[in-house]
Amino acid sequence: MIRRIGYLRDDGMCIIGMERAVLIPLVIFEVIVNLYLTTTFLIPIRNLHSYDHNPRLKKMVIRTFVGSLATLTSTVVNIVMMTVLNGEPAWMCFMICNTDILFTTLVLHWVTVSDSVGTSQNESRRTPGHSYGYSNNHTNPDDSMIRTSLKHAETNNTIFQSSGAAQAVVGARKTGSQVDMAIIDEENHYIGENTNQVQGTPLSSDDTRSGS
Repeated sequence: MIRRIGYLRDDGMCIIGMERAVLIPLVIFEVIVNLYLTTTFLIPIRNLHSYDHNPRLKKMVIRTFVGSLATLTSTVVNIVMMTVLNGEPAWMCFMICNTDILFTTLVLHWVTVSDSVGTSQNESRRTPGHSYGYSNNHTNPDDSMIRTSLKHAETNNTIFQSSGAAQAVVGARKTGSQVDMAIIDEENHYIGENTNQVQGTPLSSDDTRSGS
């Protein structure tokens, strides 16, 4: 927006860019920020106790440092070209900027691809019964204790459910037996009442004849 370059040449070519008063501070800012962020990331890793004994960590630090220098160089070259030419044809400016972005993406992929592949291989080597410890040959004792406790809890739950189901069946049988006994008692009581009524009823002369 400030100190920009944009005009048409006599042959109709569009020239765009920025003046040197803007590009020089931009180059300085780009270099300082990239170096600061890179060192802020790498120095704590270098100070780790396991750095000297971990080849993968060393490889990651080297790749990160090289990738940062490569992307910084590409960006600085792009800005320096704009500064020297004092404006570029539009097609050239867009082509160089897109090339810079593509190169940065490829470098980022190169830096991170080895770590992602190594991580996926280590995870595939782990068996379901092992914990995520420092080594694939050792298990975490706390994880084993938790797994054993969960197994006992599942077993106890199964036994409890089985015993509960058995008690429910026995209870149902007892309830059914009690119901059957109550029905039989009611039937016996009803039969006894009818028998008493029949025995206590006097017979008429017609009933005597029919009975005889």
